Amino acid sequence: MSEQLGNQVVELFILIWCFGCAWALIALLCWSAWNTCRHGVQQLKRLHGIPCSRCIYFTGDHRLKCTVHPCTALSEEALNCTDFEPAPCYAPHPQRLIKPSLSLLVSRVKVDPMA
Repeated sequence: MSEQLGNQVVELFILIWCFGCAWALIALLCWSAWNTCRHGVQQLKRLHGIPCSRCIYFTGDHRLKCTVHPCTALSEEALNCTDFEPAPCYAPHPQRLIKPSLSLLVSRVKVDPMA
């Protein structure tokens, strides 16, 4: 009888221990996911603070992003750029300018057939 009671106590202890380990693993997984998301949001906030795209020296071209600091443009080193000058809000972005094609210019020219 005491041997059977001892086995039941050991089985109960193992059951409680496994249950606790499973919940500890789930808690560790949730904590790790929360910590990763929190660090990711902090990193995104820091990267969204890079002022290059709002600067007058920003070209918008992938070959030369900035005319003053081309190596540090759009990087974390540009967070405290001493040459930052805010672009006027009315100035269009260089990539958004629509260059008229030759066909548009030709179609706008009116030719007088009588001349």
